[in-house]
Amino acid sequence: SLMLVLVGVAVLQLSGLLLAPIWEHLFGSGRDLARFSDVAGSREALIKLLALNWTVAAFGEELAFRIVLMRGIAYALGDTRKAIAIAFVAQAIIFGLVHAYQGPAGIAGTTISALVFGALVLAARWSIWPAAIAHGLNNTIGIIEIYNLG
Repeated sequence: SLMLVLVGVAVLQLSGLLLAPIWEHLFGSGRDLARFSDVAGSREALIKLLALNWTVAAFGEELAFRIVLMRGIAYALGDTRKAIAIAFVAQAIIFGLVHAYQGPAGIAGTTISALVFGALVLAARWSIWPAAIAHGLNNTIGIIEIYNLG
């Protein structure tokens, strides 16, 4: 539902603001988003990255990590509350590690994001739509921030 999407984006944005200084203190730097630097000031790069964001990241990652991985682990472990809890934590850790190109702060930040996305999927009774839309909107905010640096 729309409320889940809005709550998800709010939690993601707030956690990013509150935790970024902690990651910088712990790891000596923030998230390494250098691979997206070509977007700064480039409308063409912005449009390309937004398209990738909504297809690969928002919908692709939600399908892969929250449905195939989280749902699959929960099912394989018997679909109990404990199985779902293990799957919830496992998918978040794996999601964080997949984002290792962002450095230690990126791993930490994306692990937290994956917990939010996983919670949205569970709250939506295994629908990826609220998580996918929240994921896409949250990334869009960050992409626009990078674009505006140019």
